[in-house]
Amino acid sequence: MVGFSKILKNINELDLTFSFETEPEDLDAYYIDIEIKQILNKRKVIIPHIFRKDGNAFNVKNLSLRINIPLLDIHGVSIPGKSNNLYLSKIPEQFDEEISSHRNFPFLSFINRKGVNKIALGIKEPEPGYKITGKLDEESGELRLEVKTLGSVLNTSFQCEIFFSREEKSWFEITKAYSEWTETERKDIPSFAYEPVFCTWYAVHQNLHGDWIEKTALEARKLGYKTLIVDDGWFTSDSGRGYWYTGDWEVCDTFCRDFKKHVKRIQSIGMKYVLWIAPFMVGRYSRAYKKFKSLLVAHQESFANLCPQSELTYEHILEVITDLYSCYCLDGFKFDFIDCLPIKPCAEDNHKHFCTTPGEGVKIILEEVKKRLHKLNSNIPLIEFRQRYTTPIMRLYSTAFRASDTPFDFDTNRRRIINLRSFTGNFPVYSDPIFWHEGESLSNIALHFISCIFSVPMLSTDLLKLNINEKKIIRFWTNFFCENRDCLLFGKLIPIFAGGDFSGAYSFQNKRGILAFYNSNSLRLSDGFLNKELKELFILNGSNQEVVDLIEETLTGRWLIEIKNPDGRTIKDFETDLNRFLSMSVKIGGLIHLVRKQ
Repeated sequence: MVGFSKILKNINELDLTFSFETEPEDLDAYYIDIEIKQILNKRKVIIPHIFRKDGNAFNVKNLSLRINIPLLDIHGVSIPGKSNNLYLSKIPEQFDEEISSHRNFPFLSFINRKGVNKIALGIKEPEPGYKITGKLDEESGELRLEVKTLGSVLNTSFQCEIFFSREEKSWFEITKAYSEWTETERKDIPSFAYEPVFCTWYAVHQNLHGDWIEKTALEARKLGYKTLIVDDGWFTSDSGRGYWYTGDWEVCDTFCRDFKKHVKRIQSIGMKYVLWIAPFMVGRYSRAYKKFKSLLVAHQESFANLCPQSELTYEHILEVITDLYSCYCLDGFKFDFIDCLPIKPCAEDNHKHFCTTPGEGVKIILEEVKKRLHKLNSNIPLIEFRQRYTTPIMRLYSTAFRASDTPFDFDTNRRRIINLRSFTGNFPVYSDPIFWHEGESLSNIALHFISCIFSVPMLSTDLLKLNINEKKIIRFWTNFFCENRDCLLFGKLIPIFAGGDFSGAYSFQNKRGILAFYNSNSLRLSDGFLNKELKELFILNGSNQEVVDLIEETLTGRWLIEIKNPDGRTIKDFETDLNRFLSMSVKIGGLIHLVRKQ
């Protein structure tokens, strides 16, 4: 039999209803408590505790937290880990998110038109699997929110920690506060994880050849790129897309006959060599598909996935990753498609499980991968994760997060990067590879770089086919990133939020500021926004107008000003006095450099 319990708590003028089921049912045999820890005045941690008084194991099922949120000065919902933060400027009629350690983001913030948080809720450890649903109730004027566990948890005790805040801070700042609360910041990031990256994917997709890679790597290195990611296609001669041949992870002869020497040649020019792999994926035409057929879950057209709860999966992945890493002296991996793994516990009875949930299995496997690779080489490898499985806890098992695929589209790239930056701190964030159609205008190429300037730039275009002017654009903006990297990545980043989008972004460090215009060519900033200690300012024109207008109180006194074209050529330099206002002509994709005269 199953016992049902329901508890009501009022926190900061909101009623929170907790309910859950226990098996065995005798509720008198359990100790049940909802602990409320106060961090700040309007920020708390809610901790449900359940355990049996006799110490025996029990099942907890359908643990649920329900809140009816009055829609007062609320005009959107931020779920920042999603590839597209869809609800920043609208109240959804309903939403439905299944989350775990390895898929989707366990946090949301209800915001007003200014992007200011009204109510925020986040889970510290989403490993068991949760479902977050919201539904608009027109009669009551409320959004009915429920956070509920998926499946049951068998243990001698159950506890989860929930971040709850009614602080009126920007969604960006409250997301950062949640992320810091999870205490998952990673300190041991390799320094090269912050260097510009060249990726093969968009440039040639699966049509990979070792000779092309070596020639391209030389060009990329000349342009300022120090890491090479060899993407999908190194293990198969099939170039028809799809993932039919994944799973065996052996270097294909048509790609490269002596892979070890090939890797060494790339590294000898000063580039790190990183290899794409989808460790849980098994293609239907691979030998591995037959070998591990009893372990396969989450089937799709061209592939299935190894059950992350299986001991055999654990052993196989560790063997494959460590063999590739040590045999070919690699510098890291791009781990892909971890989000394709299931969230609910595996129900198959044709293989044994070493843990109770997929989230737990993923964490254990990735933790051991990290340890094994570190033992093989004292240098920490680069491990890149894609956006759908980037969460604060995933920082523990990777060394870089990348924006989801958005070829040709620099605006979407920008939005995804800023969403990632809201919870990553100093953790490396990569742009989706910069890629454009042949014949694209030089201004638009520059806009790609300006749109991803607050991340580590990743490039993926066929460098052997570019003209001199295109290379000048790449070289200038890549050098700009490298010269200003600390300010761009480690400075205080503030997105300028308007109408559910980012009309600009600003980063400040050590009296230097970098301000990018995006949706609008005109910005009126609050007093002190640029910082009163500002001595040097770069204004990047990522708008669609050849003039920028800026109002802010810091812009007073005499300044040295230099205006540059998209390729970095200076077209004008002069001195002028400013009185809180700047209006200047500058090419789309160009920049203005201001230095305050002493």
